[in-house]
Amino acid sequence: MSLSNYQRILKVAAATSGVCTRNTLLDAGVSPTTIDRHTNAGSLERVRSGVYVVAELVDARTPYHLGLARLDGAAISHISAGRLHELPVPAGGTAVVEVTVPVESGGRRFDGVTVHRTRLPLAVDIVDMCGALPVTSLARTVFDLASCLKVHRLRHVVQTAIIHRGLGTDDFWACYQPLARRGVRGLGPLRRVMCEMLDDEPVPQSVLEQRLARLLRDEGLTGFRRQYRPPWFDGVRGTVDFADPNVRVVLEADGRSWHATTQAMAEDRRRDRAAAAHGWTVLRVVASELSVRPDATIGEIKAVVASRSLNRAA
Repeated sequence: MSLSNYQRILKVAAATSGVCTRNTLLDAGVSPTTIDRHTNAGSLERVRSGVYVVAELVDARTPYHLGLARLDGAAISHISAGRLHELPVPAGGTAVVEVTVPVESGGRRFDGVTVHRTRLPLAVDIVDMCGALPVTSLARTVFDLASCLKVHRLRHVVQTAIIHRGLGTDDFWACYQPLARRGVRGLGPLRRVMCEMLDDEPVPQSVLEQRLARLLRDEGLTGFRRQYRPPWFDGVRGTVDFADPNVRVVLEADGRSWHATTQAMAEDRRRDRAAAAHGWTVLRVVASELSVRPDATIGEIKAVVASRSLNRAA
């Protein structure tokens, strides 16, 4: 059975959160007359020249697709890419979407879209597909964010990218080398932050555990036992750093260098999954947290313990 004209429009727009262009509709077999008729009827909303939205298909990703519409070879980048990669970039909506395009794409600008240009091709190795959205890779996004974030925020972004998003050392430097050149904004702070993270000297485990034990004691969290071996544990290291068996919470203090942390991440995650399978919660604390934000860190641990206690009592 052949599709009706409106079904064709819906099929095209559904793949891109309700956004379609005149060219994509024509390619799908929708005639110019039909496009104009549905625009006049309101079932197609004209956003700008040659770009339309189907209101019933709009979702949270619609602004990103609008940002890319009619920009050949473009990818979501900078703050917008940071949000899609779930990095701690400044809060805010998607009223302005940032995209990067090859420099040869020309000088077009649109309301609600900030266009960055690059002389290097946005090749497959630096662009990820996030659903149907082309987005600069995690490494490229971190590089781009250095130009628009203050150092303290950039440091937080890099930490999150390494620890929680799996940014690898090799991937970052492979992206960094061809992009780094004189005059690039934020290049110096980014290099210092990356070297600080990746070449950091580890904190001795005994020192870190003593520091954490003291903070736990001061907050009255007396249920934690040091060097505890859970009954289900089978790790290479014979015990976990701290555990409260009454509420089934494991607390791991990580004083390793950032480079070592990335190398050991797979083993840590395996251990966390094993704990979850047996009904335990694993909390991980790194040395910098105990130095920079000890009160907030212990407060978060205390909140988890209190929540687990209530759940077990219920």
